[in-house]
Amino acid sequence: MNFKYIPLFFVLLFSMTGCSGNLVDSIYDYTRHGKTDETAIAFIALSNINLTENELERIINDYAAEDDDVRKYYYEYLLSKRTQEKKYILKFIENSNNNTQLLKSNPTRWVSIESPFYKLLSIYSRTSDEALKVVLGLSQISDGAYLSVISSDVREMYMRNPERITRVASGLGIDETTIKTLIEEE
Repeated sequence: MNFKYIPLFFVLLFSMTGCSGNLVDSIYDYTRHGKTDETAIAFIALSNINLTENELERIINDYAAEDDDVRKYYYEYLLSKRTQEKKYILKFIENSNNNTQLLKSNPTRWVSIESPFYKLLSIYSRTSDEALKVVLGLSQISDGAYLSVISSDVREMYMRNPERITRVASGLGIDETTIKTLIEEE
């Protein structure tokens, strides 16, 4: 059995057997150790499960005590997605600059070619200039399928508000010609 799919196996197993009370605990155990693909998968899985107030409180307390920057970012992803509290969203956006590798690749192979971390950031980039700066910065260091995903996101935002995209890009030293090349239809 491929070990990177163990958390997903547990999600399916507990869902099929009706053991939802233990599901969160089983998945959460994978978040406590290291920075492996399994750890990332566990945080992503938890971000898609209904959590009780007690479970959220435990996660918030563990987040506050976390010292590792990557694991802290995983917590920020989970808490921003599950709580929608501004403080977690802002920390997630702020720390996305330090986690570009997680944003421009998807070692977890979670559902899509795009990283779930990037996907959430791209949602925030529609209203947050700081998140948009990270997305535009990623467009300068990405290639292949990831660049195509980023290009599509920027194109969509450009169609709605070209002045905003141009202004934020200009602040990053990205000229309008580069933006136009990025958003061209393939």
